[in-house]
Amino acid sequence: MASSLHGIGDVVAYLPYELGYIPKESLAVIGLRDGQLKITARLNRPDSSGAVPLAQHVATRFERAGPDREPDDVVVLCYGPFGAADRLFVMELRSLLVRSAVPLSHVGVVRDGAEWRAEQCSCDGCPRDWAEVPPATSVGPVAERVLQGVVPAENRADLEHRFHLRHPLVAAAVESRLRDGPPMHVHTAQVLPRVLLEEETPVHALPIDVLAGATVAVEPVEVRDQVLSWLMPDFLPPEVVEVDAPVDPHHLGLPPLWLRDLDDFDDPVARVSRRLEEWIGCIPPPRSVPVLLLVAGIQWTTGSGVLATMAVDRALDIEPECKLAVLLAAALRAGLHPAPHRRPA
Repeated sequence: MASSLHGIGDVVAYLPYELGYIPKESLAVIGLRDGQLKITARLNRPDSSGAVPLAQHVATRFERAGPDREPDDVVVLCYGPFGAADRLFVMELRSLLVRSAVPLSHVGVVRDGAEWRAEQCSCDGCPRDWAEVPPATSVGPVAERVLQGVVPAENRADLEHRFHLRHPLVAAAVESRLRDGPPMHVHTAQVLPRVLLEEETPVHALPIDVLAGATVAVEPVEVRDQVLSWLMPDFLPPEVVEVDAPVDPHHLGLPPLWLRDLDDFDDPVARVSRRLEEWIGCIPPPRSVPVLLLVAGIQWTTGSGVLATMAVDRALDIEPECKLAVLLAAALRAGLHPAPHRRPA
């Protein structure tokens, strides 16, 4: 997010673009610093018995945010009528945040994703009656996301669908190629650029040999580390990866993404993540776990806990004993986050 949010209305407008979907019957706790969104927790609305434990869980997550994501202000948005349990949650969370010297300055209520009002306001400038959510063109960070092609899903289930099989005939052909064709090895990683970057061709329309080769190539964690290093060198510097690793970008004939000429609104992380999601939709689910973990790693590293959690949950649905997925799930539940929090160089 290059530009800043100005006021709670901007936060309401931006949140669906941060989560990837329009929340319904939810609470969202948002940590801000200098107009930048630093940490977000989307929660199912509690009943009265669950409000205090839920507030304690959220406060713990915010305390663990680390100095690079530590907020100086917290906002709670309620999607749906603001009830007694929601009020109890806010009261408990506000008292807990005092320990971190972070004010909970505003509580907003959002109706149908189109209108909002302030239930509690510390600035005396927010509407107490229903007001329209600011249009995308008037909120800089929202406009940035729109120009990057981000369109929030109507609900969480639609977003989760992106991590499920959507092209069964293609998946069956990939499985047949891997089961009955000549063996493929990790050095088929040379086809990865076609899967990750060739936007003019949808992933499901790529040759079956390309999809099968790439699917074999990303099985080793070393290759997935190379992809992360290539995409996000600030997080995983190239020097920590083996020089002769099969997906060394120089071996692929492509410079690392941070050396390429990118349009001002071209987010390489978002672009590659979209391609990975397409890839998941057209390979057999048991073979999609490494790709799901790559998506989870990218999203976790760049701060999208919602998508990271969805990808990990799907991986665990397919392979419950996957140790890396179990580890990532535990980190996400605890609110842990890699540091420093950086986008690609």
